[in-house]
Amino acid sequence: KLRQSEAYLAEAQRLSHAGSWALDVASNEYVYSSEEFLRIFGSVRTWDAALQRIHPDDRERVKRNVEHVIRTRADAVDEYRIALPDGTLRHIHVIRHPVLNEAGEVVQLVGTVLDITERKRAEQEVRDTAAQWQATFDAVQDVVLLLDTDGRILRANHAAAEFLGLPGDD
Repeated sequence: KLRQSEAYLAEAQRLSHAGSWALDVASNEYVYSSEEFLRIFGSVRTWDAALQRIHPDDRERVKRNVEHVIRTRADAVDEYRIALPDGTLRHIHVIRHPVLNEAGEVVQLVGTVLDITERKRAEQEVRDTAAQWQATFDAVQDVVLLLDTDGRILRANHAAAEFLGLPGDD
């Protein structure tokens, strides 16, 4: 039953692109890494190795966030980029939870890592599409208005704003 449960968990993590891990704070070694964590992050065995995978622009912030979890003994959520040895760039969402010993000291961090690369790509596509739409909308020389069902102006292109004497966005 335990093997079957582990198989179900591994499959659920694979399908959801969510891995799990446990880090021993004293040794900075991962004492547990799920298959999906290793697929997302690559085969890192220590925090130092994982830290080297974190994008240089995100690295110091992530280090501070981990130190904050240890200092405050509070859960934390983070998003950052990792660069794999093959050049692949991934965006990840991490949840960290401190595990305390009887003396109240943080001895482990346990957590999840979620590969959100596709979501980030989709968000960028939406931003790009919106920017293209806005550029096209503003470039039209005719008066173009977007009205709500009550006839209120929701958007006006530059030509409409100028013609109607509406305040500009600039």
